[in-house]
Amino acid sequence: MSRLRFNLVTAPPTPPAGKAELFVDSTDKHVKEIDDTGTITDLRSPLTTKGDLSTYSTQAARLPVGVDGAILAADSAAGVGLAWKTGQYRLASIQVLTTTTASTYTPTAGTRAIHVRMIGGGGGGGGTNTAASAASVAGGGGGGSLLEKWIFGIAPSYSYQCGTGGNGGAAGSNNGAAGGSTTFSTFTAPGGAGGITGGTAATAVLTALGGAGGAASTGGDINLRGLPGVPGLRLSGTVGVSGSGGPGFEGQGAAQGRNTQGAGAAAGNYGAGGAGACTLNNGGTAAGGAGSQGVIVVEEYA
Repeated sequence: MSRLRFNLVTAPPTPPAGKAELFVDSTDKHVKEIDDTGTITDLRSPLTTKGDLSTYSTQAARLPVGVDGAILAADSAAGVGLAWKTGQYRLASIQVLTTTTASTYTPTAGTRAIHVRMIGGGGGGGGTNTAASAASVAGGGGGGSLLEKWIFGIAPSYSYQCGTGGNGGAAGSNNGAAGGSTTFSTFTAPGGAGGITGGTAATAVLTALGGAGGAASTGGDINLRGLPGVPGLRLSGTVGVSGSGGPGFEGQGAAQGRNTQGAGAAAGNYGAGGAGACTLNNGGTAAGGAGSQGVIVVEEYA
């Protein structure tokens, strides 16, 4: 069996140029290195306590564990370039709320702040009537509005309700229904208006307005009104295009208008407007497409 033995020394001589030597310090019994400049480096791990981190400045160094809840962050002013920070927030979880009836949201245990993003329901597209040798096109529904709010000093729970998507106008001369408002605590993101039904004509150029976007909300850190639906355009008794729905703030989702006979398409995703219906050359009445419901996205920060 081979053994490596060191003499205990306190201050060994500086090695020749280009050399480094190991020794055991007689004071603390740590294995150390001395280089050709006389610099001594302790090779023993500097960690002493649960949660300590091994870091480096000009040599290996111990970063003591931070207090509960502290976050490790880069800090060029710190000796090792890292420091524990208190009073900071980290994203812990994301809750997506979609219930369209009165409900209650309870923050996850440990949540210290929340960021709420809420969108109103989209409006429905308008329906169309029919007449001999005539066409009718309807406007698309408007998109729901957007509100974003940071909330600190978390309450035990919050009431909320996501706005329903507006129904498309029934077949015939019927406007689309407005989307419902999305509410969270005292905040409200209004829904978009329904698309307007189109008149019938054989030769006249007619337009049917798209529904207005949801009215701008108030009280949020960000308050944006919804995007309007696209108007329908009738050029003749056989040519026309219905309006597309207003886009939502969560990945669009707006229903596209159509230039053929038929009902308007329903919106997808959240807070988008439904498309208007299209009747060509006395093809029969048609219903508008439904808007999509609103949504609330809650980011929880610990």
